[in-house]
Amino acid sequence: MNKRLYDILFQISESPYNITVKILAESLNVSEKVLYGDISRLNEILSENNLGKIKIKDGYINYYGDIPVLKEYLDDLSFYEYVLTKEERIIFRLENVN
Repeated sequence: MNKRLYDILFQISESPYNITVKILAESLNVSEKVLYGDISRLNEILSENNLGKIKIKDGYINYYGDIPVLKEYLDDLSFYEYVLTKEERIIFRLENVN
């Protein structure tokens, strides 16, 4: 899971029924088409982990699952399951020199 996918799940976990595709895409600085693809990938991840499903209807994103369990999943996400961005990799390398 990369940072954007994590950010999408985090925002959905904070507001599971009141977020629009347009607002979320703008907040992430991506197109709505990219967001739809990301949500499709997230649904694969959610399914693999029995964490519910994200559905889009009439421009609204809705999460159908247990919010506390989703938040716990995000909190427990292993460093090795998260794909670092280029900037994060640089910081990690600088902090772990020596």
